Amino acid sequence: MPLKIQWNGPYAAPKVFCDQCANEITDAGSGQYVWSDMHIKDGASTTVVFLHNICFGAFEAVHGERYSSIPLVA
Repeated sequence: MPLKIQWNGPYAAPKVFCDQCANEITDAGSGQYVWSDMHIKDGASTTVVFLHNICFGAFEAVHGERYSSIPLVA
């Protein structure tokens, strides 16, 4: 599960987890939104995953597709 809303004391806050290593992405500068370009066509949608920057290469190697990404800070 890449995105969770977790109770944190007096409020709820989103937490983002890496789909490759499963660790929390605690710094937006160290993560990215990633999606596959392989099957998306005009008007279609695709699944978005979250990855640490350092996990991107390993994720592509495992899944064998071409991926696009945007930094989490965007």
